[in-house]
Amino acid sequence: MDEVDGLKWITKEGVDADGAACAWLIRRFIDEAAEFHFSPADTYTTEMERLNAVPFNVEGVRYGPKDGRSSFDSFLEWYGIRELAMLRLADMIRAVRFDALPKNQAARDLKGKVDEIVTAVKDDRARVERLSKVFDGVLERLGG
Repeated sequence: MDEVDGLKWITKEGVDADGAACAWLIRRFIDEAAEFHFSPADTYTTEMERLNAVPFNVEGVRYGPKDGRSSFDSFLEWYGIRELAMLRLADMIRAVRFDALPKNQAARDLKGKVDEIVTAVKDDRARVERLSKVFDGVLERLGG
C-alpha cells in the first residue's frame, strides 16, 4: 500500500454513507493524519485546486463511484485491500449507496444507522466521526 501522511482530502458537503466510509478508511488505513474538507458543490472544483486536495466520493475521480461500484470500492481496489471483512463491508456500503437493500439485511441495518446520524448531525466532520464508530463496530462484527 502506498504510504501517505497528512494529505488534504476533499469531497462535496453533505457526506453520505459512502463518503463517510471513505473518510473512515482513509484515516484508519491509509492516512492517519488526513485533513478532510467538505465543499459546497458549486465551489468544489475551485476549493480542490486551491487546497491541492485529493478528491474522493465524486463522479469522475480516481476514488469515486464508477460502473456500479462505490467510492469505497475504488479505495479498496486502488490500495489492494482484500481482507474478507473489508470486502463484506464494501458490499454493505455499495448496497446502501445504490439502494440495493432488499437483498442485504446487514446493509438495511447499516442504512438505518446512517440515516439516523445523517438526520441528526449536519456538520460533515461530526457526521464522519459518528459514522466512523459505526463502521468500526461493523468491521469488528464482520471479523476484521
